[in-house]
Amino acid sequence: MFKLRENIILNMITENTAINIEESNYDEIIKTIQKVIIGQLRDLNDNEELMKEFGPFFDINSLNYTSSKIIGTIIEVNGFDIIPFDFSSFSNRDFRDLLDFIGKEIDIQIERYTINHTAEELLIEVLKFASVLSRLTFLVCAEDSEGIKLNESLENTAFWLRMIDRSNIDDIRGIMGEIKGSLECAVDSILLNKVKFSDEATKKPVDFFKILTLYHAKNILYQIGESIPILRSDRKDFKLDKEKGIMLPEKILEAFSLYSNTTKGEKVRVENDFTKKLFDIFKESLGFQPKDIIKYVTTNEGERAFRILDNYVSIADKELLSIDIMLNQELTSQGVSNLMNVFTLNKEEFYKQNDADKDKKTKHNMGSANSRLFRTPIIRLETKILVPTYTWLESLNYLSLRILNRDIYSDMVTNTWNELIKKSYDEYDLPELELFLHEKNINAQINIDLAQIPELKKDIKSIKKMPHEIDLLYFEKNSLVIMDLKNYGIQHNFMDVRKVVDKINEQKTKMNKLRQFVLDRKNVFEQILESEFNEVNVGILTVNPTVYPYIQKDDSLVKVLSVQSFKEGFE
Repeated sequence: MFKLRENIILNMITENTAINIEESNYDEIIKTIQKVIIGQLRDLNDNEELMKEFGPFFDINSLNYTSSKIIGTIIEVNGFDIIPFDFSSFSNRDFRDLLDFIGKEIDIQIERYTINHTAEELLIEVLKFASVLSRLTFLVCAEDSEGIKLNESLENTAFWLRMIDRSNIDDIRGIMGEIKGSLECAVDSILLNKVKFSDEATKKPVDFFKILTLYHAKNILYQIGESIPILRSDRKDFKLDKEKGIMLPEKILEAFSLYSNTTKGEKVRVENDFTKKLFDIFKESLGFQPKDIIKYVTTNEGERAFRILDNYVSIADKELLSIDIMLNQELTSQGVSNLMNVFTLNKEEFYKQNDADKDKKTKHNMGSANSRLFRTPIIRLETKILVPTYTWLESLNYLSLRILNRDIYSDMVTNTWNELIKKSYDEYDLPELELFLHEKNINAQINIDLAQIPELKKDIKSIKKMPHEIDLLYFEKNSLVIMDLKNYGIQHNFMDVRKVVDKINEQKTKMNKLRQFVLDRKNVFEQILESEFNEVNVGILTVNPTVYPYIQKDDSLVKVLSVQSFKEGFE
């Protein structure tokens, strides 16, 4: 396992064991972020107001354009753009081998820059960049950012982003997401020692934009790799271009763009009136819950041993933060150990998982909810921890959702945990949907456990990979309608898209099986429900809109609708 050299990191950190907001290359980070924003706007449109504001800088190319050009050059040098590939006949493995080759070529270019720095030097700079970006995120998105110290150049950047967002020129999630993805890819590469670094500290300045563009090129490959299995017959339109790099089929790009624009204002509901009980149960098992750490970080700076808002990157003795949280919030030693573990990026599992993945040729953690910088930003050294403070603050915003998505799980959690989350969180909308249909004079029922119905009990036990509980059932005209409610969240990239498409396709198979099960026992169901029907229609309801209807339009009998779209169908 690759270990960071703690002595090099200690030599880089100031005497106050922190990198504060007055660091010399702070302005370089801000300039790089501004460069990414301006480049993105230049790619998008020729808005007159923006031209006045940014006109002098419009020779700057976007992060996506520059990274795609890097890939395009590799394609041109190797003659891939003139080889008449028949991508319609390419298997998933063929695509993976192609992307692996391009990825190795990008690594060679990355090494031209990383060889000028030790892994530790580059890591510190990337963490500092991430912390500045998280601080900017708070300025742009947080409802209450009073605790965030302002800086003129940072505030100006936040103003630009707010203007972009409010004017509907672009979705700032995409701009911020590209930068964050690049940084996460860089940290993944550094910790897993995927490229060569200098053995000795050089103190050379980091070309932040170059690092971003190179690692964004890697991230593009990861995203494309995830999208391949869902292309189906559209893979024939996959293209390699010396200017634009890898071009996914226009159909899928347009579909994802339309979905992103449609869901721009959509938010994932994290908590409701039932989740407090869930988090209390979680604390009984793991010894902490989200409000514990929120209370800790919102304590006055002078009342904590670990300072946060003064610094971008802090280093502390391994036990300092744990002990400080434990005493401050009166948690058990095991509880605070579990808490620290969910925020630590490079724990043993990080390396073990990567080793296990080598045979699968994934070689990265970019799709993980628990092994990415902006979810788990604490770096564990031999005797100390390295913390990008504002990124840690940002990661707290995702803690509740990680718990409710079952990303944070332990054998210590009660066996009924999944069922509790399902009833209290995933299916929170069911009672309201039942009431909604009743108000439309439609007889509806929810949470029907087929295994508890005597006439069906024997048959149900022998059938696998089929829902044994009906979430929502109602009659429409001469049809029995059965809907299954799922909570898939919102898809922000092609990794998310791949996951949700796979999950929905799997669920559609199960729902078709349920439909046939009901049809085969039509007389029994008519007696149980005390109503006759000619047809059985099945569908999947999603709490938030998913990309699925945009990406996978087919002739399936299983409808896929968001809760909102479902309601609108009755208006």
